[in-house]
Amino acid sequence: MSRLLQPIDALTVHRICSGQAVVDLAMTVKELMENSLDAQATSIDIKFKHYGLEGLEVLDNGCGIDPANYKTLALKHYTSKITKFEDLEAVTTFGFRGEALSSLCALAQVSVTTATKEQAPKGVHLTYDACGVLVSQTPVARSAGTTIHVSNLFYSLPVRQQEFERNVKREYGKALAMIQAYAMISTHVRILATHQQMKGQSVRVISTHGNKTVKENIVNVFGAKTLSQVISFEVDVSSVFDTTEEESTKRMGGFNSYIVYRPCILGLISKLELGSGRSSGDRQYFFINGRPCVLPKIAKAFNDVYRSVVPTQYPLVVADLQLPLDSYDVNVSPDKRILYLHKEDTIIKCIAVRLD
Repeated sequence: MSRLLQPIDALTVHRICSGQAVVDLAMTVKELMENSLDAQATSIDIKFKHYGLEGLEVLDNGCGIDPANYKTLALKHYTSKITKFEDLEAVTTFGFRGEALSSLCALAQVSVTTATKEQAPKGVHLTYDACGVLVSQTPVARSAGTTIHVSNLFYSLPVRQQEFERNVKREYGKALAMIQAYAMISTHVRILATHQQMKGQSVRVISTHGNKTVKENIVNVFGAKTLSQVISFEVDVSSVFDTTEEESTKRMGGFNSYIVYRPCILGLISKLELGSGRSSGDRQYFFINGRPCVLPKIAKAFNDVYRSVVPTQYPLVVADLQLPLDSYDVNVSPDKRILYLHKEDTIIKCIAVRLD
């Protein structure tokens, strides 16, 4: 006998979908950092307590949250970034679906402390339930900006929480790698990540100083020696796109990255000499208009060119693809790190010709 089809209740749907949008500690950090960058923050602090097991806090000096948005802040698919599907072709912010905070509320305990420039030094402390509904609002002292505190991550998904606890140092390492990507590409933004053991003092693990260039950020993240082992490159891909200079300028993203006036790939790569590269491809960072993303075919193109000269090593690569906003689709995966890149094969040919 066949079973009757029945709708899944709303809370279960919320928990299922939230578990797809936020899959690990690194994704939690990513979403909160992107909120801060979208709020035009110039200073972002990420604080881990016992590798994130005892809590995670992200503080910024951005624009703060308008009181009119307190009640809807953590509700599913409430966003100020888009109003219709066609807006996805011109997204210039990291977030746009209105999923991050809502998903976190379903997976952890979440509280928000915020103040706009008009409110500071008076702010407000907000707490939300598992459905993203505002349950308390308390006046507190706060300079302009926002602090989001996340604790008891994955409490509503026992199996995933156990996996997180069992592999916490590996998960913490993945979160740091995510921070490194944003720290390198985000110019004019001070980014500080600290870690505090259960009974120990807070230790600085990543720090940039609001630098003007990506090169300076790389020195902060990986040290001066790393910078001495790389060279700058530029790949002109303007011929790939039917875009005038004026149109290209209007349609570029940026995200605190380079300012360019034509489609191109800007970045740094290890010098083509033995000893400058690495034994693995563990330091390869790819961005589209400043958005960290996974581009396996583009990565292969860089590796193929480099290893044709230095076959025993892989290059360090920091590559920012500055492309027209309608030349790629960011709405592919829940974490927005997998993108569909139009004319990718032609872009790869340009990379091979320029770097060969």
